[in-house]
Amino acid sequence: MIRLYKDVFAGYILGVIAGIILAVLLIVNDVNIFATYLLEFVWLFSFRSICYGISVKRVNRLVAVMNQECQVQEFLRQMICLQENAKGKVMKLYFAVNLAAGYLNLGDVDTAFYYLQNINTDRLNFRGKDRLLITYYYNFSVACMMKEDWEGANAMLSRMRSLLDSVKLKPVEKEAYEGFYRIKCIRMQALQGNYDGAENACMEALEQSESLLRQVSLIYFLRDIFLHEGRWQEAEKCREFIRENGGDTYYVAKVG
Repeated sequence: MIRLYKDVFAGYILGVIAGIILAVLLIVNDVNIFATYLLEFVWLFSFRSICYGISVKRVNRLVAVMNQECQVQEFLRQMICLQENAKGKVMKLYFAVNLAAGYLNLGDVDTAFYYLQNINTDRLNFRGKDRLLITYYYNFSVACMMKEDWEGANAMLSRMRSLLDSVKLKPVEKEAYEGFYRIKCIRMQALQGNYDGAENACMEALEQSESLLRQVSLIYFLRDIFLHEGRWQEAEKCREFIRENGGDTYYVAKVG
């Protein structure tokens, strides 16, 4: 994560060099070798933690540009620039997940597929991959639904379900992922003409949603339900909310 921002990475390198110089000075001045090693370890660990924290905060602010402001193109512009500095399998999966999400929210399914299909999930083996993979399968299912590939969507949701059942998650995380999974299964049924239980599920998901982008996507689904049932005034209210809050997402273009 530190490598994503050149200024943070440069600061980290300078901090490492300063730590080495400090260690040399202590050794030259006959400071206890054990104390020197301990100080060096604390220095490097602390400095790395600070730089990592700065990078995480910046990335979180960037993600908020899409999730809280619905400005997807700006999110993608910055994310693509950062991708040039990304190294390793963890970052490759991280960027695949986020870039795919961005393009899906623009309605560009083909580009989303490009990023998703470039990841071989069977060969991934690193600590903490499960949370990223849950989101990866979720995004892949969304892409399949937009292509009306119901078999593919079912396969991705099944993989997501398997991970949710097998990995240990914090209760808050578990509840959030379960909500994403549940609403996506109901959405897929609705896209195939079965709207049973869709409105209640959508309203429940809205009550738990903290992201503006998710609210927009759920209200887009709710509008679809109202149109299906001929509830035109309620559908129009949903349309107004999407137009006012949807930013440059494809939901705005879809409702007209």
